[in-house]
Amino acid sequence: MKSNIARSKWRNARLLSVFLDGTGTAAISGPDAHLFALTDNGTGDYTLTAATAFAEPPYVTCMSLTADIAFSLVAAPTTTVINITSKEVDDAPVAKDADFWVLIYAAMPFSFDSDV
Repeated sequence: MKSNIARSKWRNARLLSVFLDGTGTAAISGPDAHLFALTDNGTGDYTLTAATAFAEPPYVTCMSLTADIAFSLVAAPTTTVINITSKEVDDAPVAKDADFWVLIYAAMPFSFDSDV
């Protein structure tokens, strides 16, 4: 008998959260920080690299701890790389280091172990 379970790569989807401290020495923390490496590319420019490739490129959103920061993705996320820029938006948009949460909705590979 055939299974009716969908064969979508999104069957193993998870919401991942990482806190990015971009002020001073950039660092990441939070429940899923161990799944990523952080690169500080300069003022307000950060790259998260996944230790294990996602099954599909993820959906990403950011939430600032202050109201005067806006975010953008430098390019569409890939299965391993998320590049985010932060800008101050009070007067003229200017790159600015910021502290913020990154929420990543990702299809995890089926061999993925959340405790790795």
